[in-house]
Amino acid sequence: MKALAFILVLLLLPGASAWATPAWATPAEALLQQINAYRESRGLAALEPSPRLEAAAARHNADMAAEGYFAHTSPQGTGLRDRLEAQGYAFRFAAENLAGGQKTPAEVLRDWQDSPGHDANLLAADATHAGIAFLRNPGGRPSPRLWTLVVARPR
Repeated sequence: MKALAFILVLLLLPGASAWATPAWATPAEALLQQINAYRESRGLAALEPSPRLEAAAARHNADMAAEGYFAHTSPQGTGLRDRLEAQGYAFRFAAENLAGGQKTPAEVLRDWQDSPGHDANLLAADATHAGIAFLRNPGGRPSPRLWTLVVARPR
């Protein structure tokens, strides 16, 4: 009973739940939760998860791993617009963040916050949806861990 009371006290502390991530969360789910807490701390609405954006992000990670590049545009010239159109996501606004090598969602978020362009995407007021993909890349090229975030607003 004392342990339960202690846990409840911890959960009721100001800000305690804002950054708490359930143990069952995937790295992508944990990162979205942390991004949303960051956005909310700046007075912005949380981003809703989008399976289509997640699929576009996952395909980009897989392509980067298979082709050994790290960029927003593939060696064949495929970019974010192409990836979103392939998923049937018609958008008014879209942006993408990439990260490579970071071991935890917190490291990824910190690195994006430290980069003005990436931070602007995290805090884009026009964005309403997000898709995040994380890939452990055993081949290690271009990185042993790839993270892609797509934020967007549908038409």
